[in-house]
Amino acid sequence: DREGLRYLYTLVRKPFKLLWDDALSIWEEPQVGHQYVIGADTSEGGDGDYHAAVVLDREGSHHVATLRPKEATTPNVFAKQLDDLGRMYRHRGQQAYLGVERRSSGYTVLAELEGLGYDNMHTEVARVEKRRPVYESGIMVSGATKRPLVNELQEAIRTARLVTHDRTLIQELSNYVQQREGGVVKTHAAGRGHD
Repeated sequence: DREGLRYLYTLVRKPFKLLWDDALSIWEEPQVGHQYVIGADTSEGGDGDYHAAVVLDREGSHHVATLRPKEATTPNVFAKQLDDLGRMYRHRGQQAYLGVERRSSGYTVLAELEGLGYDNMHTEVARVEKRRPVYESGIMVSGATKRPLVNELQEAIRTARLVTHDRTLIQELSNYVQQREGGVVKTHAAGRGHD
């Protein structure tokens, strides 16, 4: 939604605090009584596409911080950063709810987080064995699961429910496209963009 994206650009401002060699941009510090959600996108680090995470205040999808290392980071280092970020934005003693993409290097990130004792990760049914569900941490992103996520994000932008001050995030959102390939609609970053 172009109008929604234009509105988001009017909200752009510099973060009030930068931490971790400028990898963590903070627009709002944790507020007592607020619950936070972290979404983490893992990457192999090629072509400048690095690990990234956003922190949302559950009170209205307000984006409060972005973790975007400026250079390639190992999955183990990214996991430690997510652990620290989850502790920073904890609620009533529990780390922020964390959803990590479960594919490629995401498996290493998830294993490291489990080893660190992260206590509030998204889990979902990964498969069924002997008629019993087997749960795994993380979010499996596929064509079937990505489309509803993209639809929800588009609606949040269109209705101004999503509030962000992060220029880079808005640029990445602006670069996201839908293309029909055969009989399938695929969503991805255009050209050399990143999602």
